Amino acid sequence: MKILLISATIDSSTGWGAVTYNHCLSLYNSKQDFILLLPRHSQRLFCPFEKNIAYLLPTLPLSFASAKDMGKMVFVFQKITLDYFPDIIHSLTDFPYAVFGWRLAKKYQRPLILSAVGTYAVLPFTKNVDRFFMKKV
Repeated sequence: MKILLISATIDSSTGWGAVTYNHCLSLYNSKQDFILLLPRHSQRLFCPFEKNIAYLLPTLPLSFASAKDMGKMVFVFQKITLDYFPDIIHSLTDFPYAVFGWRLAKKYQRPLILSAVGTYAVLPFTKNVDRFFMKKV
């Protein structure tokens, strides 16, 4: 089984980064086939599974409320292609990378798993445009 993971960070000094790092380490130790997609500008990490990390994602805005940010998301959706054909897509962070994962899942007709924890998971529902996307996810 091939798993595609999506996250905003792998910096273990942050909450989401620690979740991402430990999840990847667990998959690596169990010899599970996976690729982790991170934003291009993310901190590079030297770890046992560094060959499983692809720094390909754009930096996404924390909200799509402005027209400029919406345009960026449309552009990202049009440019999405994978060399790695996953069996499962798992977004380890919620908004906005969950929307990216949702789009990949639709494009490749694969199931999507979304990890959503705490107030960050409901924050997108406070803005109309963000709520529109998160409802789809």
